[in-house]
Amino acid sequence: MITSDNKTNSPFFEEKCVMHPNPMSELHGLHFAVKSIISVAGCLRSFGNQLWDYEHRQTSESSAPCVQKLLEAGAICKGTLQSSAFCFDLSGENSYGMPRNPKVERGVVGGSSSGCASAVSQGLVDFAFGTDTGGSIRIPASYCGIWSLRPTYRSISTQGVIPVGPATDVVGLMAADVKILHRVTKVLLGNQASLPAQRKLYIIKEMMDLCAPEYRQQLEEKLSEMAPHVQLEKVSIDTLFDQSGALAVLQDASNLLLHDTWSHLSPWLEKNIADWQLDNSPITKEVRANLKLAKEMAHALDQQVQDSEKTLKKSLEDKVAAYKDRLCHFLKSHQAFLIIPTVPGVAPKCDEPLTGAQVFQTISLTCLASLLGLPQMQMPLIESPKGPLGLSLISFPDSDIALTAFGEHLHQQMILRKKLGG
Repeated sequence: MITSDNKTNSPFFEEKCVMHPNPMSELHGLHFAVKSIISVAGCLRSFGNQLWDYEHRQTSESSAPCVQKLLEAGAICKGTLQSSAFCFDLSGENSYGMPRNPKVERGVVGGSSSGCASAVSQGLVDFAFGTDTGGSIRIPASYCGIWSLRPTYRSISTQGVIPVGPATDVVGLMAADVKILHRVTKVLLGNQASLPAQRKLYIIKEMMDLCAPEYRQQLEEKLSEMAPHVQLEKVSIDTLFDQSGALAVLQDASNLLLHDTWSHLSPWLEKNIADWQLDNSPITKEVRANLKLAKEMAHALDQQVQDSEKTLKKSLEDKVAAYKDRLCHFLKSHQAFLIIPTVPGVAPKCDEPLTGAQVFQTISLTCLASLLGLPQMQMPLIESPKGPLGLSLISFPDSDIALTAFGEHLHQQMILRKKLGG
């Protein structure tokens, strides 16, 4: 197990083999590892901060139900993987170091499921269990060039998982191979209804525009390659939600994620690290900045809306609920998925952190699935000269298996076309 005195680029927090005597089950032969905030029998949990870890130092007596389900399906767990401090930054750094991004020299791995993305991308495990509140699986998966699934909210149990923002927390998957992603998804969510295989893809124009021009061009080229295999159509986000200014509303509503996270972390933080806002506190600069923003947003959202008995928080929650109903109706009636960039660009360098504008653009892309509780699959379809770049498919709730099946089919068709010189 790593310690604060032994900083490392290893994705593992604690290596420990855990298995179930069921060798002939669905996941026989596959190895996985688990983000350190998820309980694994015989392992310590870690929140990426040495003070929190010391206070909560206790070996888990049993594995979280989501982990146990995989063990009973024949998969072998190789231990726990590093997490960003408090699951609260986009780079992947914590008190113990930063896992390596094998796809981008000196590039950040992404957070907060940093160890998961690093381990899968390096081929140390076949797949990994991470968590995602506001982008913590999808961002590092795109930066490291692997597949991932943020599942439908509450479709996979979060029992035995340290809560970050319970209103949007999910346990999700990362894998280097879409076939494995689909295979594991079927084990976890096998009770979902089947859907027609052929789906139309709607490209959200405003979300494409959030990417830098050089990356937008590469994404457009990849979409052109998809055209022979699937029906594509561009659509305005205002059309999807039947309301003007929909993206701005979602961007405002993304502050609900900060409110939820601050509400759960602040009691422990202000009791145990009273000087957390100071430069010499045991918290990284990026996490400090994020925590300060979360505190400010929480205070603002708790204020009343002018000429209304509602708080701003309740007003935004009502709008999000209405948006979810409208979007789900649209996707079901059109037998469609949405397709958007996963993040605005490739992984930044370790010494060149994201600007405020880039962070805002990133959250603007990830907040749609987070706020509406929708499944989102990140696809590592682009290898740009500067690093991997991902596209994501978003669907309506409880269509996760159909989503990963579609991703597998689309990927196979594109590979076949490339081999034939199409």
